[in-house]
Amino acid sequence: MKKGFAPSVILAVCTAAGGYWFGQRHPASQTPATASETAAAGTRSPASAGSTSGQTPTATATEASETDTPGRRTLAEVQEALLALKGGGAFGLSLREQREVVRILADLDGSDMPEVLEFIRKQLPKNLGGELRLQLLAHWAETDVRGAMAYAKALPSSEGRDDVIASVAGMWAGEDAAAAADWAKQLPKGRLRDQVFQGVIAAIAGKDPAAALELSEKLGRSQQQQYLHSIFSAWAERDPAAAATRAAGLNSREARADAYQAISPAWAQSDPQAAIEWLKTLPEGDGLRSVLFSAIGPLAEADPKLAAEFANTLPRGQVRDSFLAIVAGQWAEADAAAALAWAEKLPEGQNRQDVLNVVSRQWAQKDPKAVMAYAQTLPPGDQQNSFIEQSAGEWAQRDPAAAQAMMQKLPEGASKDSFVEGLVSGMAQNDPASAASYVATLPEGKVQNSAAASVIGQWTSTDPAAASQWAAGFKDEAREQALDAVIQRWASNDPEASARWLSELPNDAAKQTAINTYLGRLTYQYPNHAATVVEGMTDESQRHAHISRIFQAWKRSDPGAAEQWLGTTSLPKEQIRGMLGKGKD
Repeated sequence: MKKGFAPSVILAVCTAAGGYWFGQRHPASQTPATASETAAAGTRSPASAGSTSGQTPTATATEASETDTPGRRTLAEVQEALLALKGGGAFGLSLREQREVVRILADLDGSDMPEVLEFIRKQLPKNLGGELRLQLLAHWAETDVRGAMAYAKALPSSEGRDDVIASVAGMWAGEDAAAAADWAKQLPKGRLRDQVFQGVIAAIAGKDPAAALELSEKLGRSQQQQYLHSIFSAWAERDPAAAATRAAGLNSREARADAYQAISPAWAQSDPQAAIEWLKTLPEGDGLRSVLFSAIGPLAEADPKLAAEFANTLPRGQVRDSFLAIVAGQWAEADAAAALAWAEKLPEGQNRQDVLNVVSRQWAQKDPKAVMAYAQTLPPGDQQNSFIEQSAGEWAQRDPAAAQAMMQKLPEGASKDSFVEGLVSGMAQNDPASAASYVATLPEGKVQNSAAASVIGQWTSTDPAAASQWAAGFKDEAREQALDAVIQRWASNDPEASARWLSELPNDAAKQTAINTYLGRLTYQYPNHAATVVEGMTDESQRHAHISRIFQAWKRSDPGAAEQWLGTTSLPKEQIRGMLGKGKD
């Protein structure tokens, strides 16, 4: 590539630093090639696999040709293209940006990589830079594994050095599994070695899962356990029946459980009937519960009717109930009418109601008006109210004015109350301030209180200051519920700010309820923050009980601070001395 700015010497530094980690996989008598020679020859040979001295020949980066390659951008132009990336997708780069990265990779040679990677590290946001760095390292490792590994080793530990080393090792294993495994075996025991073997074994498993299992067995039972999931996941993608047969021969219950859990989702997706027949043969134990939960989603997605029939064969209990609810959600997303017809035939009880709630939620996301029309055909009761609430919530998110108009047509009663709760919840998803204004127009009472709590719960997540100010304006029971709803969301997200807010509230029953909720949520996680609030409790016996719990929690993490604080509390001095183990004077 044509150089757009001064060449870097980073490659020389990285290669010198990488000697311990990356070694020669050829006989020891063979002279290691420099990084520049490796890049020029397109070889993937590492250097000094067995070395522990840290000494390797210093390599220097060769200058790229100054002659333009037709159609390729200069490094300066690549730099400009990288700065233009914003990470506009839901999970990172947008599709357009991903295509641009492919074009950038096509413009780069191995000799360009250190300079480009250093630019990414310094100039791009950390979350975006991390994603790009792995893509560039993968591209680099295709032609120069040693150079990519040397760069990874030279990274500061704060920048995920071990993760990057393990990633490059996995790329190497995809090309030369035996060499990568031999190199990994020479790493000192510890987190890095475990991470590297995770990537190496996963890469081998993608091509030969039996060989990957054999390698994991050589590492010992304690090490093997952490690799079983990746091995049997890959095996199940190729031949689930063979994977299941081999898993049954593993020599510990924990190993079989891990393997079965890895096999079940892939088999359920590719052949649900065969997977169900296999699941039926598994004995109690061997992690059967976890295996079933792993299979639920894929089974329901592949064949919801078959999954539902299988769920009905399970013993009554939490596993069966959860299985049915997940099946209902998947089925309703694909065919709401069929899912509803099935759910209505379930035996009366709480599980039937839960399943119907799931169906109504999924159906309402697609057609809230149809759900409302169906709900109005149902007899009054919990099922009707649930369908109405789900319909109103989705309707309000799409067209709040139309949803409010529909609400006006409903007769007074439980069904209208359910519609109002759903309506307010849906409005609050998009505009909690507008939802709050609407709640203020409702008659005082149970419906308004419930609607206010729904708004506050969502508003506190985005603007706790505004939500708490609005909540404080209510009176009596509504105020108590509103303040409690604020603190339930705000306390864990920002314990310090929510504690300050509590301290500034007038001392009434609502404040006492909120303090009690705050302490219940934070005493064991953040005892230092709970300590700033507890003295605001007016009930002496409750206050003393909370002080004792805070002290016990705090002394586990910082006994000095806990003991110092305890001496400042309102506990009786004799009780304090007893808790500190000092006895009487």
